[in-house]
Amino acid sequence: MFTSPPSADRPAKLPTSPGWVAVVDDDLGVRSALARLLRSAGLRTRTFASADEYLARPAADEPSCLVLDVHLEGGMSGLQLQAHLRQSDTGVPVVLMTGRDDVSTAVLSARAGPGGFLRKPFDQEALFDAIARSTGTPVPAASADLPGAGRPPPQG
Repeated sequence: MFTSPPSADRPAKLPTSPGWVAVVDDDLGVRSALARLLRSAGLRTRTFASADEYLARPAADEPSCLVLDVHLEGGMSGLQLQAHLRQSDTGVPVVLMTGRDDVSTAVLSARAGPGGFLRKPFDQEALFDAIARSTGTPVPAASADLPGAGRPPPQG
C-alpha cells in the first residue's frame, strides 16, 4: 500500500538523473530482493544493513533516493536515521517502508517526504512510483525476465 504524504516539510532535492538508490534494511532477503528489482530497472543500487553502515559511506557520495526500513535492529531506527538526515540537511529524499503495524499511517504520513511510505509487501510499481516522486525522475520498468519481477519483495 502506498500513501502520499499530506504535505512535505521541504521540497526534495531533484536530481537531473536517477543517480543511485540506497536501500537500508536489516533483513538480507529484503535488501537482496529490492536491489535485484531496482537493478532490473536500470538503477544503480547499493544496500546497507544498518543506519550506521549507511552513515559510514563517504559523505560526498549521496544517493538520489534512500529507501529506508522504519524498523532497523541494533542501533538507530529508520525514523531516527531520517530525523538525523533532516537535521543534517542532506536533502536526500527518503521513501519509508515497514512491514509492521506498530507505526500508524498518520505518523508515517507526517514523517514521509514526497515519496511517501510503503507497507510491505508492496509491488514494484508502488516502489518505482515512490522513487520517481522523490527524485523527480521516471523509473524505467523492470525487466520481465527477472525472476520475481512483478511480485512484491518479501516482508521483513
